[in-house]
Amino acid sequence: MEKRRILIVDDEVEAPRMLKRLLEMKRPYEVVLEHDSRRALSTTLSFKPDLILLDVIMPELDGGDVAGLIRRTEAVSDVPIVFISAVAQPIEGYPFLSKPASLDQVLACIEDALPS
Repeated sequence: MEKRRILIVDDEVEAPRMLKRLLEMKRPYEVVLEHDSRRALSTTLSFKPDLILLDVIMPELDGGDVAGLIRRTEAVSDVPIVFISAVAQPIEGYPFLSKPASLDQVLACIEDALPS
């Protein structure tokens, strides 16, 4: 079975690192972390994820800015994005997870958002 590719863009370090380990243990996922929102688009272009978990509140570019860049870039414009945040409200048109989310909640959201 081919591994599904997930990119996590979050300025935090520890929680995304733990989520990466858990996701890779539970499902056939290959997970890459990007902690600098300014590099999120280039990482998306090079990694070619099947789905992006995107933090909303980040320095430099926030999640909405990053999503806009991705949506305007033809090569990756159709990659599903799930926003995840502890403080922000859901963003219209995108799936949303509130931090902290249980692993089961994250997995269910990913499975719902991944294309078949």
